[in-house]
Amino acid sequence: MYSGATTETFPAVVPANKGGEMYKWQKYEVSIVRSTDTDVSATNITSPSAAAELFHQYAKERDQESFWVMALSQKNQVLGIQQLYQGTVNGSSVRVGEAFRLAILMNAAAIVVVHNHPSGSVAESDPDVHMTMSLVEAGSVLDIEVLDHLIVTDTEHLSLRAKFADPDDGGVDPWSVTEEFDHAREIAQEAMAEA
Repeated sequence: MYSGATTETFPAVVPANKGGEMYKWQKYEVSIVRSTDTDVSATNITSPSAAAELFHQYAKERDQESFWVMALSQKNQVLGIQQLYQGTVNGSSVRVGEAFRLAILMNAAAIVVVHNHPSGSVAESDPDVHMTMSLVEAGSVLDIEVLDHLIVTDTEHLSLRAKFADPDDGGVDPWSVTEEFDHAREIAQEAMAEA
């Protein structure tokens, strides 16, 4: 869900071997085309509830499971949202690598993944939990934090991160962005830059 009509091009070069010849480099371009009527670029996402609000209407309009990826900046500002899959009434298959494409192209610091349950129940399934664990593991390797996996209906949502959070969190939203958190992140980034 991008707004405007801007196209950004990211050139890439990859080797191609034709018939035993020496490698010849072919040039490819990957583009992000911003095209939709919904502008969320000024939206900061500070909680699972704030993220879910963006999807309740979409969930209401769907009779099949859909899977979205929301790319976020370091301050949790929405960089873009992409519907990645549309599945069946009771399932959607997701390839973990594809979930990070938008985040990589937009240089995002984090993602929130969201899918709807047309049944109206926000109860997570074993595949939902397994997929979340796979996404978190891949995000760790890519240095793109998976802030949450939300299951939404037209009126409710479930944050898998909040559901499985450490009980020592005391019920506080596990990924609220606060000034203290931003300051701590900046200090950590400065320390890493100096290392």
